[in-house]
Amino acid sequence: MEHKRLSQQLEQLVELAKAQEQELAQYRSKGSAPPVPIEHAGKVIREARQRQGLKQVDLQELAGVGVTSVVNVENGQLSVQLDTLKRLAGALGLRLYIGD
Repeated sequence: MEHKRLSQQLEQLVELAKAQEQELAQYRSKGSAPPVPIEHAGKVIREARQRQGLKQVDLQELAGVGVTSVVNVENGQLSVQLDTLKRLAGALGLRLYIGD
């Protein structure tokens, strides 16, 4: 019985992985990236900043926000203004989409 249950779980995981790969393929074909949940926005912004060789103070100047805003966003604090998030994303060439 345990073997059957594990086999079913494995099949479900394989199907989920296939569905996720198909969804990613759709984004790739459009030349875009899949949406990122807001709680991961800070990580995406930090990684983009680092890829571009920018320090937090550089991003702060480019975006026209306070350096504490950069720190707060990158640390995942969700109490920042939406406008701040838009400015940071824009300064890094990222698109910010707020949807349902």
